[in-house]
Amino acid sequence: QGGDGAGGADPSVLTCPGCAVVAENEDVRGIAVNQTRVFWVDYGTKDALGNYEGNGRLLSRALGGGATSVLAGSLQGPVSVSLSDKYAYVFIEQRSQAKFPKGVTRVSLAGGAAEEIQALPEATYDPSMPFAFGAGHEYWGYGGAVYRVAESDSATVETFVAPDKVRLPIQSDGVSLFFQDDVGTWAAPLAGGEPTLLGPNLPALVLLYGDNLYGLEVSQHANGGPVYLSRAPKTGGAWKRVVQFAPETFFSKIALDGDKLFFDSPTLTNRQLVQRSFTQPAAAYTLASQSFQADGGWWGWHAWQLSSVGIFLADAHTLYLTRAQ
Repeated sequence: QGGDGAGGADPSVLTCPGCAVVAENEDVRGIAVNQTRVFWVDYGTKDALGNYEGNGRLLSRALGGGATSVLAGSLQGPVSVSLSDKYAYVFIEQRSQAKFPKGVTRVSLAGGAAEEIQALPEATYDPSMPFAFGAGHEYWGYGGAVYRVAESDSATVETFVAPDKVRLPIQSDGVSLFFQDDVGTWAAPLAGGEPTLLGPNLPALVLLYGDNLYGLEVSQHANGGPVYLSRAPKTGGAWKRVVQFAPETFFSKIALDGDKLFFDSPTLTNRQLVQRSFTQPAAAYTLASQSFQADGGWWGWHAWQLSSVGIFLADAHTLYLTRAQ
């Protein structure tokens, strides 16, 4: 399972000097922001016998503070949320239909009932990064394929990229959809037409920012070698290493804001939200950290989101807001 509370974790006290509480007693699995508001999904609860109670929620609050609004309730295991111009899209993993336990639901930002738009069978997926928005459509990846739906009532889900081992995340600049498969890195025009092969896969694609794609190069990781963050023009071209990390570094997510690089770096006993600088590589700040116990593996903070007012960050039971350095 994705998100906090997974992997047999035993959450401990969060160390975050700059954190302010946004919401308490909620299992926040996904966070999204637009220019004015922050949105998050609360996974819901289980009864004394471990049965999921089907009480997940989508919530929202103004970026600067104020009252929290519940946009949708009775969601079936919400694990991530993404925003378009008109809707909040929620990935769910606890549908009652056994052969199709996953799915995509959307909720109008103007209010109204949640609308389930796709049921999905069990498959390997990363619930933190399935969505991208552009040119009047929402896109999501699942099971090696990319699907989309138009920003209109009762729109039909379409297959945008046929199942062919597409890897998550997918990224959109409003003109093209960027993704990777076993062959290489591709740009698929949102208006239609054949995808363009930008080059072979070297780093694993993690982010589109400005005119560049960013990826993590971990080919030497297993042999104790360093990890690199690399970038390449989104129009195609060679990847160039821009930041080097220690061999033991792992990532769940990264975000950029000008010269500032943010990433969560889990180890076997701790997870950290870290800020670094491209121009001053030695300047690094641990914005938040938390020790934990996990069953034979590491896990990170999937539920964090950079915004214009700071970073929204969730552990297993509280949503916080902290500031960059």
